[in-house]
Amino acid sequence: MNQEDLQARYENLMKVVLLEGQTEFLPAVRQLGRELFAAKLTPADAVQMHTRAIRRVGERLWPHVALPRPADLGLLLELLVGWGEEAQTATAQLRSTLEFRENTLRMMQGVAEDRLAQLILGNQLLDREIRERRRVEKRLRRARLWLSRVQRTAGLGFWIWHFPAGKFRIWGLFSFTRTFGVNAKTVTRPEEFLSWVHKEDRPKVEAAFAQIRTGETPEELEFRLGEAQPIYVKQEVVVRRKKHQAGGVAFGVLVDLTRIKEAESAVRRAQRIAAIGSFAAGIAHEINNPLGSALLAAETALALLKDPQQLLTVEQCLRNILEAIERCGRVVHGLLAFARQQPAEREICDLNAIITRASEIVHGFLEQRQATLRTELCAQPLEVLASALELELALVNLLRNAIESRPQGAEVVVRTTSRGSWAVVQIEDNGPGLTPEQREHMFDPFYTTRTREGGTGLGATVAYAIVEQHGGRIEVQSWVGIGTRVEIWLPLRPAQEG
Repeated sequence: MNQEDLQARYENLMKVVLLEGQTEFLPAVRQLGRELFAAKLTPADAVQMHTRAIRRVGERLWPHVALPRPADLGLLLELLVGWGEEAQTATAQLRSTLEFRENTLRMMQGVAEDRLAQLILGNQLLDREIRERRRVEKRLRRARLWLSRVQRTAGLGFWIWHFPAGKFRIWGLFSFTRTFGVNAKTVTRPEEFLSWVHKEDRPKVEAAFAQIRTGETPEELEFRLGEAQPIYVKQEVVVRRKKHQAGGVAFGVLVDLTRIKEAESAVRRAQRIAAIGSFAAGIAHEINNPLGSALLAAETALALLKDPQQLLTVEQCLRNILEAIERCGRVVHGLLAFARQQPAEREICDLNAIITRASEIVHGFLEQRQATLRTELCAQPLEVLASALELELALVNLLRNAIESRPQGAEVVVRTTSRGSWAVVQIEDNGPGLTPEQREHMFDPFYTTRTREGGTGLGATVAYAIVEQHGGRIEVQSWVGIGTRVEIWLPLRPAQEG
């Protein structure tokens, strides 16, 4: 509402109150004062509006009579009171609004401070996490570098396959990839990896991957990679199947065994050379004894040849020479038959006599080791169908092992007896004894507990093979710190059973 409308309303109220004396309209005057404040009019504007109203009303109603002053001042007072009340109300509202805004401002400031503190704390934590992550990344890079070096040094390789049709990845195996010029990063399927496998080993590797496809864990496997100069690897696999789903993840570890295989081959070659030397020494010893006897007999025959009275002695010397040569022939023939795995000629032999000859053969070795050998032979002959030369060789090897059980001063006892249809030979020594593991591998080729002393690990193996070829068996009992007993069981000649 504009100022002219307010002026007209005030003049009308003035007429009613001053001329008609209706004071009940005074609250309306006060309300008009409030509207003046709402219309943004000042108290001075209110006084001017009152003055104009007095003048206009007086000119129309009482041109020649002045209005009573107290009455119009009452109207002015009501008008100003209304303006003042509205001003107070507006002031109170403004104050309330300001207080609300101040409270809101303080609250927002508190929230802002909390948010700022949280932001600062978050930045600190983020900065700490970034520094920690950088440290972890640095350590991870170093770990990867060391892992790569370990892979190169140890010859390790790894592969992961999300079977049955997922991605296949392989790492490492630098010796293979460098030798054959292949890139492991290009391998994405098991079939591509299988193409690396040697064609003779490929079927068993394919069978292992077929097991993985079904969720089974294959056994540890050794195979070759490459064709020309293959690399030997050992593969171990761990399979994890998905729950309630088909397929899973398989993790394979590949270990390069090439250097180990080469080292084992070199050791085997050295052992074979040592075994050949030992075997040659044994052969020389077997032949040297009869040759020595033949030489002595020949010298004696030459010395007595011109004496007619010594013809019988010369004849006996010639027979001794003949027997010695025949023995050498039997030694060579038996060794050739044994080397070719051919059955030697069997004849009925007295086992006690064979033990006696074997004891004589090792006599020089007993003196060298300052050892003793005592025989307790069965009173009656133990006749077996055998090759005497081969049994003699087996017994000599086992006797040598017993004598070598101690560096010096071993005490060896040989006993013979019959048990039912079996002839039994017991060879006991007072050595340090064998552990269960040593006893288990005693007859393995090239296995020896005397590597530093030049042991070849073939003596017991040869003895075992000879006894087994004769239908017998060898049993071993050993007590650590006490000694070892070896029992040789051979079948008696049928007429001697019981």
